[in-house]
Amino acid sequence: MAQMSLDDYHRAEQHFTQELTAYTQKQFFEGMARMAGEGDSTCEILEISDPQSLLVKGESKDVSDKDCQEMSRLQSIYPMSEIQRINALVDQQQLVFACQYAERKIGTLQRERPPTDIEALSDQLENVQSDVSKIKREMARLTENEIPSAIEESSVLQKTYVLKGDYDLKLARQDYFTSNQDQIINQLVQQRSRNEFLAMAYEVEARNHRDTHKLLVAVAMDLQRNSKELKDRMQMMSDPSITAARHQRGTISDRDTFMTRLHNIVDETDATTDRHHLFLTYSGLVEGVEKLKDHLESLHTSHASTSCSQDNRLALLEKNVKSFEAMVYTGSVRGGQPVLSPQTLIDHQGQLENELQKLEQTILEIVTDLSRKEKILKTDSLQATERELFLYFFNDPERLDQVLQDLNTRLQAQLVS
Repeated sequence: MAQMSLDDYHRAEQHFTQELTAYTQKQFFEGMARMAGEGDSTCEILEISDPQSLLVKGESKDVSDKDCQEMSRLQSIYPMSEIQRINALVDQQQLVFACQYAERKIGTLQRERPPTDIEALSDQLENVQSDVSKIKREMARLTENEIPSAIEESSVLQKTYVLKGDYDLKLARQDYFTSNQDQIINQLVQQRSRNEFLAMAYEVEARNHRDTHKLLVAVAMDLQRNSKELKDRMQMMSDPSITAARHQRGTISDRDTFMTRLHNIVDETDATTDRHHLFLTYSGLVEGVEKLKDHLESLHTSHASTSCSQDNRLALLEKNVKSFEAMVYTGSVRGGQPVLSPQTLIDHQGQLENELQKLEQTILEIVTDLSRKEKILKTDSLQATERELFLYFFNDPERLDQVLQDLNTRLQAQLVS
């Protein structure tokens, strides 16, 4: 990641921040202003821990006084406005019923001929006038007595309706505010998680770089140490005592400890006869090396013959083992295992193993079914109640009768209410 360019990522994050800021201003300032019906809304992100927050400390005294004055005004004009509303409804219904009555009369006149008896018409007119007078007296009684008392009683409830509407509006504003705030917080949390993930990736890569740097430092130190050792060897090899002489000598110098030790190693006569040479020669060293080479070749020859005889013995041993296996495993029906028991016992053992497997599968199915039923009883209260009723039915009939009586009593109480 250190070699990658993150300009596109930073530009995308900057664009996301700008878009989120614009969305926040639109939702928390313009949205709340539209909802509140005001043009100069000053909404801010809700901070519950701040005691000066409006949603925590409530409305100010001036706002409460204005609300009380508005409530008093509504209560004062409520009786008159309610009477006017009732009168308007009555007038509307009168016009509706008058239109319906006129339509019925027109339909009757179109289907039938109008009556010509003046006395019948006058009697019908008197009955209608008496009915109208009764209705007017009833309306006057309702208007003077019952309607004002009903309006006075409903004026008390009107205050509740107004307060309920006011609090519903406040709750709607608060819900709108908190829901948008949760969306903004989720976006900010996601942005922070991206930044923290990037920082964590950089930290992991930096740790790997530090480990690589440590390894490179160790390799550099090892190379310096090897270089120093090589210089020491070169300095040691530049010693005149171990360099080749200009003129070839037939004897080995006493100061040449390396050639002396090598001569003592390859010369077997010194070790076997306990005699020492007065002078050590290079020809004796070459002769000892040739003898050692001849001895090595003889050893190789003897080793090859010995390996051949061992291979023949191993082949014979493998052949005998295969013949023994054929004799022991002949007739085996249990995957190549030797027959060590009677066939009847083996058959019964196989049947018992099959039955044991079936029994284990059945137990697992029963345990799974019990777990599933326990989960259903824990999540579904109706199933749990049904199980208890079944238990009462089989084990405690008196308790079942008591439970049914209680349910019947509750059902009757609900029907009565």
